[in-house]
Amino acid sequence: MDHARKMCRCLFAPADIVPESGIYEVVHGNCESQELEMIFLAGQAFPNCRLCGSRVRFQLMRGVPHISEDTDFKKR
Repeated sequence: MDHARKMCRCLFAPADIVPESGIYEVVHGNCESQELEMIFLAGQAFPNCRLCGSRVRFQLMRGVPHISEDTDFKKR
């Protein structure tokens, strides 16, 4: 991971496409949801919160490749 990506504290909104598989912090828009961290795969769209709707935001905490993205586990 390069220095520029480490410095990025980008917030993503519902319907944005997940740029990198990993664990994301869930920043709610003033609701009581207990979902504070979620795992998303690259290429998925971020969802709405069932309580605060489109006010929810997501921030990458730790990039973690999914097994399907790992070249050691790809079919030959």
